[in-house]
Amino acid sequence: SYSTQSQIFYGAKAMTSAPNLEQSPVSPARDQEPSAAPSWPNMRTLWFFVRPHRARLAVGFLLGLGGTAAALATPLVTKRILDSVGAPAEMLTPIALLLGLVIAGAGFGFAQAVLLGNLAEDIVFSARSMLVRRFFRGRVADLQFRPTGEVVTRVTSDTVLLREATSSALVNLVNQVIALAGSLVLMAILDLTLFLVALGCIVVVGVLAGRLMPRIGEAQRRAQEAVGRLGAILEGGARAVRTMKAARAEGTEERRVIDQARDSMRHGKRANRTEAFAWTIAGSGIQFGILLILSVGAWRVGSGWLEVSTLVAFLLYAFQLVEPVSSITMYVAELQSGAAAAARIRETEDIAAEDTASGGN
Repeated sequence: SYSTQSQIFYGAKAMTSAPNLEQSPVSPARDQEPSAAPSWPNMRTLWFFVRPHRARLAVGFLLGLGGTAAALATPLVTKRILDSVGAPAEMLTPIALLLGLVIAGAGFGFAQAVLLGNLAEDIVFSARSMLVRRFFRGRVADLQFRPTGEVVTRVTSDTVLLREATSSALVNLVNQVIALAGSLVLMAILDLTLFLVALGCIVVVGVLAGRLMPRIGEAQRRAQEAVGRLGAILEGGARAVRTMKAARAEGTEERRVIDQARDSMRHGKRANRTEAFAWTIAGSGIQFGILLILSVGAWRVGSGWLEVSTLVAFLLYAFQLVEPVSSITMYVAELQSGAAAAARIRETEDIAAEDTASGGN
């Protein structure tokens, strides 16, 4: 079987006169090379792609901050409306203010979504342009042992994973952390006892979900590596299709490609299971916290230690915790995927540019 694969490879190499040995086989040793231990996203690697667009990223952050401020003010205004029950004249101002906060929050959210969406496309275009220039202008000696499928994967799928991590995930992660911190501060102002209950639930959820995050990035990286190997084998087989059929090696090449597809699927499912588990922990933990807050709050209202309007405002903040906690989990997972893609893209930096002025390699 190995001699048949070699015959296909060298036959394809003879049929195509490309000097960069694009059909070099994937090294088995590389397939089995142990990977590094999972780690948190390398923010410096991601910042390499974000830095040229940092001004627009800052504007997106400010727009998100405006939306967060509007959301944080809503429960306090709601408390004022409840406290004004029985005095219709005093309810008009907080109702108008609440309506204004809703409209302002919607405007901030729309503007941020458009800005970050365009920014993501610009970052992907910049990364792809950099890779294309690097591959086409690189020295033959640096390119000849890189399978074509690996090159294609870095320009296509890796840059797609980079899109969300370097734009919306980065900005929204910071905004959601601010929203979480702001909600906790205002909850502490409303009632310290209920705040301690909420804080305890968040700490437990954060510790449990945080331990799962590095595994997502590692599984995503392995899945992308398998896709790259798949592309390399498939591209070589497509170029040598006549030699492959003459050697009756269709089944062998088919198994090699499907093995890599199966490997990518296996790592993708592992990342999906881990991410789903983290989401479940985050969502269920916050829901349990809300039930606990409601129980303790009802007991404090019944004992005369807490006003009903304060409990309602506190519960509104508690419900607002669901989105930041769940979103932080999602954005950290996106950063893990983006960091893995960024690391694969940065691996091409060892390709030296060809000296076209002197004609040397």
